Formats: sequence, structure tokens, C-alpha cells
Amino acid sequence: MIFSENASEISEIVSALAQLAMALAVAAGVVVAQRQLSFIRSENRRKRRAELAEETIVLARQVEDAFKYMRNPFDRIPVEKIDNKEFVYKKRYERISESSDLFLRLREYQVRCDAVFGSGSIGTHVTELFNARSDIAIAIEELIDFAGKPTPTRDAEALTEATRTLYGSWSQKDKLGQNILREINAIVEKMAPHARF
Repeated sequence: MIFSENASEISEIVSALAQLAMALAVAAGVVVAQRQLSFIRSENRRKRRAELAEETIVLARQVEDAFKYMRNPFDRIPVEKIDNKEFVYKKRYERISESSDLFLRLREYQVRCDAVFGSGSIGTHVTELFNARSDIAIAIEELIDFAGKPTPTRDAEALTEATRTLYGSWSQKDKLGQNILREINAIVEKMAPHARF
């Protein structure tokens, strides 16, 4: 009888230990799974941030190219239109219009970067680029107004400024061009650390 009572107690102890071991194994499995899930989420978040930063850098460089195209002084003009300054300036305006989708994407990426990297991550730089694009459009409109009209001395300075805004040399003397490059480089510099995954 003593042996059967001990066997019963031992059986209960073994059963309790087995249940405890099973509970500990389940708890350990939950902890490991939770850590793995957290790690996977963290990696996915870092990968998403890196991809967004990389795409933003590419877009910023495309915007730079668009500005250089807009402000490029060379264009194909039909021989019969060479003396028609208004035609030339309207062709310039078409270049701005061609970049509309690119600038819409730039605004989209600004919003995405604000959501992922924090409000204002590239917002001021994007706003400056939009302002530069507007300055070029305004310069074209002013030049169209000047086209074909005699230029009084008082308008000569405005004509010169509008011409400088439209046709950039991208040198140190080109204030608008340097501002555009500064804003684009600022976007690239802010995104570059995130792009390295």
C-alpha cells in the first residue's frame, strides 16, 4: 500500500511537472514568437523607410533635371518663328507644363516623408522648389508681356531679372539656380542616411 500511495503521489508530481514544463514551453514559445514578430516589423519598417528615402532621392534628382531643362537657353525653333519672342517664351512655358506630373509626385513624396520621417522632414525644401518653379512661370509671363513692346528704361531692369530667372547658367552668379541646387541637395542629404539599409 505504501508503494501504491507513493506511486500515486509520484505520478501526480510527474504529471504536475509535465504540465508546468508544457506551460513554460508555451510561454517561452510566445516570447520568442513575439520577439521575432517585433524584429520582422522593425526590419520591415526600416526597409520601407529606406525605400522611401531612395525613391525621394531619385525624384529630387529628376526635379533637378527638370529645372535644368526648363531653364536651358537652347531650343529648336522653326526658322519662321525665330523673331517671334512670344513663341519662344510659350515654348518655355510648355517645358514647365511638362513637369507638372513630376511636381505632383514631389508633393506626394513630401507627404509620405512627413508621415514616415516626421512632419516637416523635407517640406520647406519642397516648398522652395515649388516657389522656384512659380518664379520661372512668372518670368515667362513677364517676358511674354515685354515681347514685341518697346522697353522703356524703367522696365529694363525687370526685363533683365525675368531673363535671368528664365535662363539660368547654374553658376555662382545664378541666384535662382543656386537656390534650386541647395534645396535639392538638402533633400538628398536628409534622405541619404535613411536610404542606407
